[in-house]
Amino acid sequence: MINSPYKINEEEIRKIPKRPPRFLTRREFLYEDNNFFWLIQKGVVRTISYADDNTVVCTGIWLVDDIVGKPLSRISPYLIEALTPVQMMPIPKIYWQPSSELILNYWQNTEDLLMARGNHSAWFILLNVLNWLSQRFAHRVSEGYLIDVSLTHQDLAELCGMTRVTVTRLLKQFESEGLISRNSKRIVLKEDYSTWYYQI
Repeated sequence: MINSPYKINEEEIRKIPKRPPRFLTRREFLYEDNNFFWLIQKGVVRTISYADDNTVVCTGIWLVDDIVGKPLSRISPYLIEALTPVQMMPIPKIYWQPSSELILNYWQNTEDLLMARGNHSAWFILLNVLNWLSQRFAHRVSEGYLIDVSLTHQDLAELCGMTRVTVTRLLKQFESEGLISRNSKRIVLKEDYSTWYYQI
């Protein structure tokens, strides 16, 4: 699993008045609060919002050492959902502002996801999103790249901007084409498609 390339400055954090960490169980929500950033110390979360028709829009998936929080976003609602058991440290906005590197990391990951979804073909979108996930969460295994985060077909659909039925159909197609395999409900991507983002 790849952690954030930009580490939060521990010396800065030590100067901030301490608050108890927030613990979330899987699928628990943390609702928007413009007063806090959140440093992920354990686990994986996703950030979501809702379109006018109540469709879930996933704006990112974040892991240890990433910073999330409403002060980084203009969307509303801004919800943080735990995909695993999570521990997060609250950082009051009045005491700290993220470095330009941390903000850049946040927006680069968001842009990478947008580029992965930037195609008219559902086949390519899902494959690109799986590659995006592999860049963030994969372990190299003998079969390829094990995406080591538990996502339902509905989660993938919301990440891709598709229906669950389409994702389920395409995953079966990918398996039959030898592009992926399944490993204890995790997906193994057989090849590295990292160059596809900007070639399609």
